[in-house]
Amino acid sequence: MKQTSFEAFESIQGKIPTLKEDILSFIRFNDGATCDEIEENLKLPHQTVSARIRELAQEEEIVDSGETQKTRSGRNAIIWK
Repeated sequence: MKQTSFEAFESIQGKIPTLKEDILSFIRFNDGATCDEIEENLKLPHQTVSARIRELAQEEEIVDSGETQKTRSGRNAIIWK
């Protein structure tokens, strides 16, 4: 791992549980959400949200709903529930 990547990884470690909780709460409150919606509403960078979404999916806290929605850029995105 490059030094800058390692430093970025280290800097976020203590925040991960709170970030995951915030993202999960947003998804539950809205009965589903795309990564793009989470990024926009929680004012978080894409890399942070997508990594936490992946972790939550692996932990079976959220699932791919099988539905999609357009993002701000007009692309289809998974709605996570």
